[in-house]
Amino acid sequence: MNARIDAQYHVGRDVSIAQRKELYEKAPAFMVQAKNVLRTLSAKDIGRIRMLLPRTARR
Repeated sequence: MNARIDAQYHVGRDVSIAQRKELYEKAPAFMVQAKNVLRTLSAKDIGRIRMLLPRTARR
């Protein structure tokens, strides 16, 4: 489980302070956009998306 957490939350390269600041500032707007897209998906849409994902990503 620690390997998964490390891979999910820690990048494998240095990230500049400017890049971190930009990501931090843009994250709230990204979350709003993502939630708006998710609200528009029907169960049928979600099923189609799941079928497009590789088998390992569907678990």
